[in-house]
Amino acid sequence: MADEKDKNPQLALIYLRELDRIRPSPEFKLMIAKTSLQLGHYEDAERYIKEIDYTALKEEDLIDLYFILKRLYFDTKNKDYYAYAQKVLKALQTSSSLKTLELVYREAIDMAMPSLALSSSLRISSLKKNKDILWLERTYKHALELKNYTLAKRYLEYLIEEDKARRAYWLREYYNLAMAMEDTKLALEVLINLYTIEPAERERIKQSIAWLLLKSSQNPELLLKEYMMKHPYQEMYYMDILATLYRAKKAYKKAFEVYSVLYEKVKDPREKALIYKNIIGLLLEAKDYNTLKDFIERNYVNHLDNLELLKLTLRASLATGDPSFAYKIAKDIAGRIK
Repeated sequence: MADEKDKNPQLALIYLRELDRIRPSPEFKLMIAKTSLQLGHYEDAERYIKEIDYTALKEEDLIDLYFILKRLYFDTKNKDYYAYAQKVLKALQTSSSLKTLELVYREAIDMAMPSLALSSSLRISSLKKNKDILWLERTYKHALELKNYTLAKRYLEYLIEEDKARRAYWLREYYNLAMAMEDTKLALEVLINLYTIEPAERERIKQSIAWLLLKSSQNPELLLKEYMMKHPYQEMYYMDILATLYRAKKAYKKAFEVYSVLYEKVKDPREKALIYKNIIGLLLEAKDYNTLKDFIERNYVNHLDNLELLKLTLRASLATGDPSFAYKIAKDIAGRIK
């Protein structure tokens, strides 16, 4: 008889109703609703669903209840079932099972429940013994989507620390977050951190720093100095950025003074070459041709092994408008590199 009942949903429904009549329980009501839905008896399924005290159900039964509610919502378009399904998923968030919590997370995404997706990813992150980059990232992105900037900031800091392979990427995210939070000092600090770890991007990052300082402060030099007082070991970086700031303000004399000191201090040939290039660009922009001629004459010999800089030197010499000076430099270079 049991086998016959199991194979015949209609017969199973009769037994379940009788059992629930004799000894009512949320589990029996859930089974009746599930079987009624299987048979297409929506009214019966809905009636029994309304009688269930979901807080009395075990975890596996709660999961069954959720999927019944999900189906009822999509089949009937009744928003009450959506709200009920959300309550059930929230109840499942108390689980200590990662499998259950990951199911809650997937369903929160599928059912467009962003707050629930955030809270479930938070719960999963907290249960992981080691910081799991995947769940840190998911939590950060959901917090950002909901404009919970305090939480987004905390998880972004975890990502910067833990995901070392993508540290530069997360720092750029951090800069965008700082700007969204209108925290200029934080944005500045992030950009300077990026500047120190991405040599290939330094020129572009310096322009962003200068723009940020000019846009957000009446005294950008002071703001930059305040940062550098906290990080004195970054003096060279500070001077480079300060010179860029002065150039952006068209304070060419101050920019040249800072760059000149930096040029003398720097020993690395690549760094020295970059500063040489910046100084020439600065003096051409300022149309300070006398200073440009003096600088070239004193320093081009430091870069005789750099063909790109020698070409720049010759173009800059011609740009001074002094043909005899340009001829002298060209002749001297030709004699030195034979």
